[in-house]
This record gives sequence, C-alpha cells and structure tokens, in this order.
Amino acid sequence: MSYIEKLIDQETASSEENRDAPIPAGATLSRPNRARSAVYSIRLDPDEVVALQTIAEAADLPPSTLARSWIVERIREEQTGLNDSVRIPLERIEALRLVASRWSVRPSTLMRQWVIERLDNELARSLNAPNIRLVVAPSKPEERDFSYLAKLSRVS
Repeated sequence: MSYIEKLIDQETASSEENRDAPIPAGATLSRPNRARSAVYSIRLDPDEVVALQTIAEAADLPPSTLARSWIVERIREEQTGLNDSVRIPLERIEALRLVASRWSVRPSTLMRQWVIERLDNELARSLNAPNIRLVVAPSKPEERDFSYLAKLSRVS
C-alpha cells in the first residue's frame, strides 16, 4: 500500500470515528448551489440524452451541470439582447451543408466566411468605395482565409 493510500485510509477512519463531532471554530462551510431553489424536470429523447452525455463527458462535466449552464447562458442572452445565434430556414441549412461538403469545409466556417464577405461589401459601400475589400474573401474559400477567420473567432 502506497503512502497516499495509507493516508486516505487514516483520514477515512478518523472521519468515521468523529462523524458526530462539532464543526471546529473557524471552519467555513460552503454549499455553492444552495441558493438555487427550483428544480425542473425536462424530457429528452434517448438520442438527446446520449448527445448531452457525450458533450458533457468531453467537457469533463456532469450532464446536469452542462444543461444548467446552457439554460443560464440562454437566459442571459435573452435578458441582455446579446444573442448571437443565427436562425435560418431548414432548406437553407441543407443547401449550406451541400455547398460546404463540396468544398470540404464545415458549414459554420463557410457561413462565417460569407457573412464577413457581405459585411465587408456593405462597409465598403457605406464608405463610397465599392472596390475596397477589407478582407479578401473569394467566392470559394481558400485555406488562408479560414486560418484568418480562426484567429478572429478566438479573439471574439
């Protein structure tokens, strides 16, 4: 038995022997989730449960913590108006996936590229300089553009 295992066994035995002992003066107790007073029960399809568990495991979090963080994040977005999600019709999403697969890129990367291109065009137009492009964004994305976009997404 290693030193650490012996120490754990000793502390466990000591704790069990003194389980009814008063809490020492100066000790602070902490219950971080004690302020949370409501419990909600939600129904998820089996596939959704598996997806939640998989994502939570990858993040090294319990699934309930991950789900709660998503809910709190969405509440804050709604309250502050800082919701950056984009809602597009399903048929447009399928078209985006098709084009992205042809170019061997992720749909989110392709969409980000197109949004930046459109913003650049609008900014150039507002500056009365239609031939100025702030970011080179060809109609078919190139690898150098994605690396630039990756840097932008890490900063923001």
